[in-house]
Amino acid sequence: MKPWFALAFAFVLGPALVTGEEDWVKSDLNEAAKRFDQRQFSLAHDIYRNLLLAHQAAPLGATVLEQARAGIAATTARLKADESGSPGAAFVERAKRLGFAQVGAAWLPAQVKERLSADATARLRRLAQGKACPACKGQGVNVCPNCAFGKVRCMGCSGTGRTGGSAITSRGAPCPACDGRGRAKCLLCKGTGYGVCPKCEGIGAVE
Repeated sequence: MKPWFALAFAFVLGPALVTGEEDWVKSDLNEAAKRFDQRQFSLAHDIYRNLLLAHQAAPLGATVLEQARAGIAATTARLKADESGSPGAAFVERAKRLGFAQVGAAWLPAQVKERLSADATARLRRLAQGKACPACKGQGVNVCPNCAFGKVRCMGCSGTGRTGGSAITSRGAPCPACDGRGRAKCLLCKGTGYGVCPKCEGIGAVE
């Protein structure tokens, strides 16, 4: 099984997690997805953002990183501008209940905190004192450049919603790719309408 935390960049960002320590990551991803389904978008957003912050100290594996980034985009699309900054009370309460300790901008399990390098700890502290990312204005995401509100013109019907038939005798059948709507989900942003900000990597803050 591929480990959740990649070793390749450990010498830059800090140590990867050892076997067993990654359980909290999987648990947080499941919790965030659950809260999203319950329409508790602010709490889900805070959990996803915390995982991206943890990535600044202990690199996340590609699968986890992709899920956290997709979660940030999906939740930001449902939040007001002032709800995507500092973590809310519900997130902090949950973190304390789980025994997490605050390390600068992130909340991490105690055993993970103890293994952080001095450089990784310093980076999280600088992020806590940093400023809102100027590229995304602290949102962590930007509007997707490939679509409009998560939709693109369907390639199967060129946006007409119909396939086959004749322009003279028939309009053809509804396009099976878009169900006759003429628009399809954007694959780049997975239909969220947003993409993770490349400057701050989705955390909304810069050192």
